[in-house]
Amino acid sequence: MIRPHLVNIAKEFWRLAGGIQEWPCDIERAVSILTPLNIVSLSDLSFNKIEEWFNNRNISFEVEYSERMLHGFISVHKDCGFIFINGTDPESERRYTVSHEVSHYFIDYKIPRERAITTYGKSIEEVLDGYREPTVEERVDSVLNSISIKQYTHILEKEGDGNFDRYNNWLSERDADALAVELLAPYKLVKKDFSKYSKSNLSFQECKIALMDILNNKYALPYIISSEYSSSIAATIIGNKNIIEKLGLNKK
Repeated sequence: MIRPHLVNIAKEFWRLAGGIQEWPCDIERAVSILTPLNIVSLSDLSFNKIEEWFNNRNISFEVEYSERMLHGFISVHKDCGFIFINGTDPESERRYTVSHEVSHYFIDYKIPRERAITTYGKSIEEVLDGYREPTVEERVDSVLNSISIKQYTHILEKEGDGNFDRYNNWLSERDADALAVELLAPYKLVKKDFSKYSKSNLSFQECKIALMDILNNKYALPYIISSEYSSSIAATIIGNKNIIEKLGLNKK
């Protein structure tokens, strides 16, 4: 079950974007309307290609990385930035990448930044943008009130193998995944779609198959994402059945 504050972010996002006219939704259009982020598509996306793209425009790119292929990457500084996507990925994968990266923008950059400015005033922007170090008072107060005043940094897997060297990075990635699917296929709408044609007493596997059909065909989620999301939703639908019943292995 997605956490309520992420559901609220997704609802407000689409409200401000003018709502959703059809599915699958046009996430790129919404991002261009609501954020200062530019979407850049590069074939066979990698850190070397991103660095080359920035260098060609005389923009500094300072990220420690191990070279590898990427689905997406976000770079934000002073409320302006870029979402890079792999142009050779299938359309469903590119749509999910945009949704995932803009989720990082809201969770890790925009919302913490607005909270800090509301609390400390415009002067804290100098800290957030890396122009000065926080004062002792600002540092202590931020810890006591759980308000981040750190300059935004990229959240990267250490070696590109799905592992993160910091727990907070893993939490951020988890929340970005959750918000991304809520933006593209809202939980309540998917459950409503499922209820329209589903019969009672379905096994876990039967629920999962039906949900995957909805997520793939109506919402155009990538296969791996729809597989994971359908399992999560199916678990809430099946409820407290034992594991044998959930898997559909109970004797007839």
